[in-house]
Amino acid sequence: RASPLPQLVGLIRRSGTLLIGHQDDDVGLGAHGGLHQKWFQLYDEATRVPFSIARVGSTATEARSVDSPTSHIDLVPTLLGLAGVDVEATAHDLRDSFSEVHPLPGTDLTPVVAGAEADAHRVVYLMTRDNMPEGDTGASGVSRAHGRIEDAPGPLRINVAAHVASNFEGVVHRFADLPEAEGHLWKLVRTFDDPATWTEPGVRQVASDGIGGPTYRTGVLPDQWELYDLTSDPAELSNRASDPSVSAVFDALYDAMKAERHRAVPERNEPWPYAVSRLTTVGKVPLLPPAEMIRTQVRQRVRSRVAQRIAERRNPVRPVAPRPALAVRRLLTRLGVHPDDPTPVTADLSGRRALVIATNHAHLDVGRPTGVFSSELTVPYYVFVDAGMSVDVASPLGGVIPVDPLSLKPALRTAADDRFLADPVLRGAMTESRSVGNLDMDDYDIVYLAGGWGAAFDLGTSEVLGDRMTKAIASGAAIGGVCHGPLGLLRARDAEGQPFVTGRRISAVTDKQVRELGITSTPMHPERDLRAAGALFESRSGRRDVLANHWVVDGDLVTGQNQNAAPMVARELVGIAARRTSS
Repeated sequence: RASPLPQLVGLIRRSGTLLIGHQDDDVGLGAHGGLHQKWFQLYDEATRVPFSIARVGSTATEARSVDSPTSHIDLVPTLLGLAGVDVEATAHDLRDSFSEVHPLPGTDLTPVVAGAEADAHRVVYLMTRDNMPEGDTGASGVSRAHGRIEDAPGPLRINVAAHVASNFEGVVHRFADLPEAEGHLWKLVRTFDDPATWTEPGVRQVASDGIGGPTYRTGVLPDQWELYDLTSDPAELSNRASDPSVSAVFDALYDAMKAERHRAVPERNEPWPYAVSRLTTVGKVPLLPPAEMIRTQVRQRVRSRVAQRIAERRNPVRPVAPRPALAVRRLLTRLGVHPDDPTPVTADLSGRRALVIATNHAHLDVGRPTGVFSSELTVPYYVFVDAGMSVDVASPLGGVIPVDPLSLKPALRTAADDRFLADPVLRGAMTESRSVGNLDMDDYDIVYLAGGWGAAFDLGTSEVLGDRMTKAIASGAAIGGVCHGPLGLLRARDAEGQPFVTGRRISAVTDKQVRELGITSTPMHPERDLRAAGALFESRSGRRDVLANHWVVDGDLVTGQNQNAAPMVARELVGIAARRTSS
């Protein structure tokens, strides 16, 4: 039978149908803080979600992008407006049958859909009053999948730390007439403890429910505040809630929050108190999952490892690339990928030490494997080793440094990658990398930050790495990085306590290359975020930026645009260290 899809599409186009696309967005929620801060805070990765409206047919809308603030609560009034529903008359009729009929808090965006300009200075308010992370029983998704809801075992329970409140409200606003705001888009977030949502409303809140039984707190936690300048700090790295220079912005947003709270969250006509959580009925929590669950997980892990071993045997990563792959490599080199450095490294740095830092993050948001791009680590590593240096390998958390499997394809590898695959020392160092937090940065003459897509998830947000880089800078080490690696400099400070990258000439992967490779969902983009932090960003553009090569030397700081600059950046770093040795 013929597919009905063409007839359906034709009907939609002829009838002037309205198409609306709106979705949740959990792309970068792991970019900030501990577990309790990933799910439900007002970070931009969670709140800036796709929202598209298009009318097709004879009155089709024209394509355009609107960056003025909107909210999910605009959906209902907009849909009603586009459907021609008289909201006031409908509300009047509903009041005869329902006790809770209140003005819709959102804005009807129908005029904007028709082509009018949106209100760029609108205040957008969001709020939740619910103990949503733990739910009603504390059972995690895994526990629920095994039917253990009322008696979730300890390792499978969700627990929010006792010092963390679980309610928040926030406003996003661009001021039209506040000089201190500089015309920027600002966000104020209040995290608060609401006794009405405690496990026993108004009485006490479960603080822990481990094997020893539940313990409670009865005191209300103090409010916690976050203030971000989204225009100059889109990654929300600098909380300015305590910054006296923007106190006027804080006060104005605080007043706006109170006004919006009163407008958007009306008091119920008939109060509806929160129920007592079923967490209060939990006695002692079992220490281990049931035996059958353990056996199931063991079987699954064994099958997974066997499948992995079979795949490795069928398609092994060999240190020697086949001839066809070598031919492709030579072609790619002529096009600009992984060029050789024409300037040899001749310095002898025996007795000196270098540190190579890379990501711990192994997966993109869509489940694709990622990590460090191999050549961005291996090429500098062997330049340092061949110069006689002792080289340590570290990561923000320590342990495994994942390698992007694409970078180990025979045609895309470098000679340094081939060497790595046959080198048990470096392979072992990347399996058991050192934690940067445990290192004495005074020990190193060179500190190098490797890139790869994984670095977009952790190098720029690791406070420990920022602290270690600050100490390395203070000790006088030569600092370098390529591609996403320079994100690891964002939290570093100079001798005056100012952001290290501000006013420094820096190169890293470009926004253009990110778009060309189609991986725009990572929480941080080097060009965007380094520019926002005040760096003097430099790059070279080509027909495709992956074929371009550029590196920048700014005093003791050497950075490169992408993997192509790795040998040059390493050579410059060795030169800086050699000059210091001889002086």
